[in-house]
Amino acid sequence: MFLFGLDLIFKKTGAYGGVWPFRSYRLAIFIILAFFIFYSTSLSFFQYREWQLDSFMRYSLPPYKDLGKFYLGYSYQHFIKIPLWRLIGAGLIIFLMGLLTKLFRGRFFYREEFYFLFFAGLLIDFPLNLGFFIFGLILLVVVQFWSIINKRRSGFERVSLRNFWLGLILIFIPLNFYLNQFYWFARIKP
Repeated sequence: MFLFGLDLIFKKTGAYGGVWPFRSYRLAIFIILAFFIFYSTSLSFFQYREWQLDSFMRYSLPPYKDLGKFYLGYSYQHFIKIPLWRLIGAGLIIFLMGLLTKLFRGRFFYREEFYFLFFAGLLIDFPLNLGFFIFGLILLVVVQFWSIINKRRSGFERVSLRNFWLGLILIFIPLNFYLNQFYWFARIKP
């Protein structure tokens, strides 16, 4: 809903192509990164405090055991892993987009698509957010060929999927929840 609201605000105000949306996108990225760090560290800290007070679990913390033996692995598995791998997946999407844009001399993606796809990559788990991006690229090629065949124009006409990514992410979010129920999908996740 955040992405939809951000996209709607920028369309209604005519801010696409302006300067201020990119500053607000960067601010939103900073806020999301700060939230992920705060979320992970605060939950890890509260879990540590809870285990200190528990009569049984305090024996899995220092001075009884090394901190890395159980607690750090538990914190990574339950509080750090999902946000970290979503950030890595979103970063890989941005890297691949930059590579394709450089390869095609800046004609492949609009500037705001970089930010939008970064946010979209944060909404779904790691292997699926790369699948989302690859599926979108395949669809981009299909739409491009369809446009060329239908209109019978020579040369390259750029087809924008700027608004398509929102619809695609709305399909992939429920797909993410559905696939997380299966054991085979959980095994391919880091």
